[in-house]
Amino acid sequence: LDNLLLTAAGGEPDFIKVIDFGIARILSEDHLVTRAGEIPVTPLYIAPELVSGLTADARADIYSLGVAMYLLTTGLPPFKGATPSLTMLAHVNAPLVPPRARGASRMSAELEDVILRCLARRPDERFATMAEVALALQDTPDVRAWKAESAARARRISGGGSDTSPA
Repeated sequence: LDNLLLTAAGGEPDFIKVIDFGIARILSEDHLVTRAGEIPVTPLYIAPELVSGLTADARADIYSLGVAMYLLTTGLPPFKGATPSLTMLAHVNAPLVPPRARGASRMSAELEDVILRCLARRPDERFATMAEVALALQDTPDVRAWKAESAARARRISGGGSDTSPA
């Protein structure tokens, strides 16, 4: 969760900022760097196409969002290997256990479907844009039930205040 910041922004009481998705490329099996060559990124969030050395587009960020949603709803990453290399390979090869089978039993089937579509291995099976993800999320019972008081409770649990705090 080090890549996520929980904040209030634009009148929204619970706004998550993602701080390094979509900027990584692979230099060697164990070496990920940003385009600027400065900050290593975490293999927990990397899209399969980046692991495979293929060209990535905005759908790689949608995949990373799916990882974050999976992690936030289950408390577990969708893929975790014994090493960074094995974690990256798991994004390509390991079977994905649906969130509701990993402890998110109160999650609606609709929200699980959104998360699983974000985590599709093939980019053309994911949402094409973040706007499509947002629309799909708005249609889930989970998002409709989320209230400002729930956001405040989440910030208290995470140790954050009303400004920016790590999620």
